Amino acid sequence: RSQCCLRQPSRESGVRATAPGPNEKREIALVQDGAAFSALETSIMTHPAVIDQTSHPRTALIGCGRWGRNIARVLARLGALEVIVDPDAERLAAYAQELGVRVSTDLDDAFAGGIEAVAIAAPAVDHARLTVRALRSGKPVFVEKPLALEVEEAEAAAALAAEKGLVLMVGHLLQYHPAFVELKRVVGEGEIGELRHVTSH
Repeated sequence: RSQCCLRQPSRESGVRATAPGPNEKREIALVQDGAAFSALETSIMTHPAVIDQTSHPRTALIGCGRWGRNIARVLARLGALEVIVDPDAERLAAYAQELGVRVSTDLDDAFAGGIEAVAIAAPAVDHARLTVRALRSGKPVFVEKPLALEVEEAEAAAALAAEKGLVLMVGHLLQYHPAFVELKRVVGEGEIGELRHVTSH
């Protein structure tokens, strides 16, 4: 989320070129994650590469918490979700019923022979470890940000992916959000003048 001159698009009102007031920032923060993922989900589902592809890699999702549920939904709609792995059996049961997919509390199931890719939405402290294990198992990886909590761990994971010739993608999803794509365009083409300062967190 960034503090800048453009407001997040609203389904009701469209884009307003005004800065949010102090009482609005929390509301924007709460809405933004869901709106961003919803827009990204639509882009994924309508992308020609997705439409034209008759099959998708059998993917294991590790972690089904606040953000993992969004990834689970997209993977399920693509027909790519093979199993959800999480230590919370009660939460898994709800996902099994909602999405009709296999669930497991056994982490080894995410790296089994029938799994062709791994998506990671576990707590951040586990990202690097799980990423490395998936890569060593020969699986391409999508991992939620941050890739690691230490630069050295991130560099090691990236080097391992390159060594094995596997995709390692970190979930910086907002760069694909239509509002950010448009902002990048107008900045790049000089439509808003010289960019002098950006604050982001």
